[in-house]
Amino acid sequence: MLRTVVVPVLVLLATSSCGNGGAPSPASSAKRAIALTQAQTLAREAYPQWAVRNVSADCPDLAELAEYVNRGTVDPWGRPYVIRCGAARPAGVEGIGVSSAGPDGKDDTDDDVRSW
Repeated sequence: MLRTVVVPVLVLLATSSCGNGGAPSPASSAKRAIALTQAQTLAREAYPQWAVRNVSADCPDLAELAEYVNRGTVDPWGRPYVIRCGAARPAGVEGIGVSSAGPDGKDDTDDDVRSW
């Protein structure tokens, strides 16, 4: 009898933790928070420092920005951040925009993480 009670409970726990109703997992939420912090740090802290020292240059690369903040150039999903400047800069963004393609790895989708 104990066995028939335990098995349905285990099955219920296993299926409810997988479905999760579309809510992000704590690990996914943590990765998004890290990506947002890194993207904003590159755009709002590293870029202004870079721009002061590179007045005649248009757009930095990731390695140049990383020198100013001791941060990596790869998002929590293992892909490099994307710098958007010049004509590629989003409307209303001053300086540069920095983005991550998020967990799906595809740019310009709902799961992207952006500095703006």
